[in-house]
Amino acid sequence: MVPMQKTPPIAPFVTGGVWFIIALAVASLSGCKRPSTTAILGINNWELYLPKTHEWLPVTVPGDAVTDLLKHERIPDPFFGTYEDSLQWLEQQNWVYRTRVLVSDYATESVLRFEGLDTYASIVVNDSLLLETDNAHRAYEVALPPSEDAWNIEVTLHSPVERGQAILDAQPRNIPVSNEIKPIGQQTSSVTRKPYYHFGWDWGPRLVSAGISGPVTIVPAAQPQASSNRIQTAIAADGTALLTFESKHVWPTGSWTLTHPDGKQERIGANPTGGAHTIVTPKLWWPNGLGDQPLYRLTWTPDSPALHSLHWNIGLRTIEWVREPDAWGRSFACHVNGVRVQARGANVIPADFFTVRGSVNEVSRLQSAVDANMNMVRVWGGASYPSEQFYHFCDSAGLLVWQDFMFACAMVPSDSAYVANVTAEAEHQVKRLRHRPSLALWCGNNESQKAWESWGWPDLFDLHGADSIATEEAYAAVFHHALPSVVESESDAFYWPSSPARDPRAAYALDSGDEHAWRVWFDTLDFDFFSAHDGRFASEYGLQSLPDAWTLSKVGIDAFEDEALQFRQRSKMEW
Repeated sequence: MVPMQKTPPIAPFVTGGVWFIIALAVASLSGCKRPSTTAILGINNWELYLPKTHEWLPVTVPGDAVTDLLKHERIPDPFFGTYEDSLQWLEQQNWVYRTRVLVSDYATESVLRFEGLDTYASIVVNDSLLLETDNAHRAYEVALPPSEDAWNIEVTLHSPVERGQAILDAQPRNIPVSNEIKPIGQQTSSVTRKPYYHFGWDWGPRLVSAGISGPVTIVPAAQPQASSNRIQTAIAADGTALLTFESKHVWPTGSWTLTHPDGKQERIGANPTGGAHTIVTPKLWWPNGLGDQPLYRLTWTPDSPALHSLHWNIGLRTIEWVREPDAWGRSFACHVNGVRVQARGANVIPADFFTVRGSVNEVSRLQSAVDANMNMVRVWGGASYPSEQFYHFCDSAGLLVWQDFMFACAMVPSDSAYVANVTAEAEHQVKRLRHRPSLALWCGNNESQKAWESWGWPDLFDLHGADSIATEEAYAAVFHHALPSVVESESDAFYWPSSPARDPRAAYALDSGDEHAWRVWFDTLDFDFFSAHDGRFASEYGLQSLPDAWTLSKVGIDAFEDEALQFRQRSKMEW
């Protein structure tokens, strides 16, 4: 057992803060039978195998190998002192999770569903390989085989670095990426569909762990998925609202009910493929500070007791990104219900390096944004797609969401398998979130276009001539074709290809689009820069800062020169 430190385990990273300002003028399994309930596997009935000691440890799911080892005191806290360096061996390990589920607790034909497998996973049930995965941002499901008594489920999570290296070695050219402090040719984050920040960032450590990062459920094979129902709303000129809902597949028989914000309920149909309903006196949904956030609740109730009801919270609103020529170039303005919104908000990065731990404070962080009179948050593209809890809060509190796809500061592979993989990822996430009134837009990536144009990548990664053209074509295949095609076909949302980005023919970089205004920090300009700056929409800016001295003192840091503090400085400047 590794000797554990008794001092408080969290030493903050020197960072620009969890928020960067945006500016603009489950239950554990039991013996009881419940064939009509989706049981969440996890809590206390999973085990993790430790290859070094050949033992099984009880763990919880969702989770990951690092936090599981921390709970059992098998490793020191990577956030204390400089222990991060001593734990880099973790990224080379394979990890095996297992559980046993009684067949009698579930429907005869059942599906095993994973909401988060990070990242390269092999799923074995009763000694048969059923599924292999390669994307932490997708959901996967597989039919469970017939069994007389139990399903023995084993999930092997392969080293993301070793698997990624094999993929990277097969690439015909270098793939630029900026976050990973590794030699060119070893930067596997560029080909691995897991959160980029796991490989290191300018605000956090490198801990390339693996785990089951989302819920694991067993559901009846006939159970529809909520995301397969497309809900659309329209506000008519006469003030009424039209609600439509439809699925591309025929659902089992059942009924549809609409619950109004005041609690009134209406049965609005029984068509298994959907329907339409007019709301005569709709209550409109508004961003924080401009009005209330009344939510309607659409419910599908199946006729079969073996299936589960599904619910969607709906806000009636119109949203438009107005991009019109004006005296300064071309506007980039968000209008809700025809009213221009002055966006006031912040960027969201992980509240904790480990997603499950961070979810505990997710709502309180968002509440602090509301308390500060913010009306928009930007979900930054180097992490993970937000949870349902995140969007539930934003819907109810009036926080608009600028939603990045999970790409950041990197170019992409050109092979068709990669494009198909990220297309499936986009389809899953767009369908999951398309009914959310808080969703303001989808953005292709964070700073990848800017980096290619301005950060010297062609020279640094030796991409010239045909290689440069191929790199740009691979980028276009994802961010100008695959992702916008999914957004257009599966939702009514606005798509913006990259952040920051401008119109291709803009005479001046700030005439159109959005920008990341970091020059006060990066270029040490005076604060007057912000007053004189005339960009159209600042989707990111900020300053690096230290935590409060009291916070630092709690982890034994009392001087700027402290080794542990300087170890956490991941964005050093020449000045």
